This record gives sequence, structure tokens and C-alpha cells, in this order.
Amino acid sequence: MVTQIQLTTEQMEAVEKYAAHGFNLIEIAIAIDVNAYEFLIACGVDEAKARVKTKEISKMSDLKKAFWKGMLTAEYQLRASIFKQATMGSTPAQSEMRKILQNQKL
Repeated sequence: MVTQIQLTTEQMEAVEKYAAHGFNLIEIAIAIDVNAYEFLIACGVDEAKARVKTKEISKMSDLKKAFWKGMLTAEYQLRASIFKQATMGSTPAQSEMRKILQNQKL
């Protein structure tokens, strides 16, 4: 059963942006500061798989989550630059963006 999770408009927009730049569901959950398990379930991930994938995250301190959120923000900015160059026709940037998107996994 897929459950609903309440996200703000800002969070929904962030989900779209992070997904378009190749981030996985767990990274997105951390970046938008929501419960990773609930987010995965709401996205249709099997409960057992969601439990395994989020086990470490559920044990993270707020400090460690803030650290990862900062790293994800920096990575987003880098990927946004690559994405922009790719849409402007840069072949190396297009190749890099393809690699990023192909590696996008749960």
C-alpha cells in the first residue's frame, strides 16, 4: 500500500529538481529534510527494501544529516552547472549528465 506524505510546494519543486539532476530517493529525502522511510514508501518502494535502505539514515544524528544535506546541496549546484552546459550543447557535459542519470538508483 502506497502511503501519502505531506510535502510543501517548495519541497515538491525540490524533489523535481533533485530528480532531474540524478539524485536518488534517499538523497532527495535527506536534501528536503523528510523521513526517508516514509518518503520511499510514498514513492512506491517495497516496505522491506525501504526499511533496509533507510536503516542507517534512521540512526543519523541531526548533525550528520545536516552535513549530508550540505554535501548534497553542493553536489546539486555542480550537477546543475553540468546540466546547464549539457542543454547548451556541450558534448562532454551531455556525456557526463547521461552517466549521472544512468547511475541514478534507489
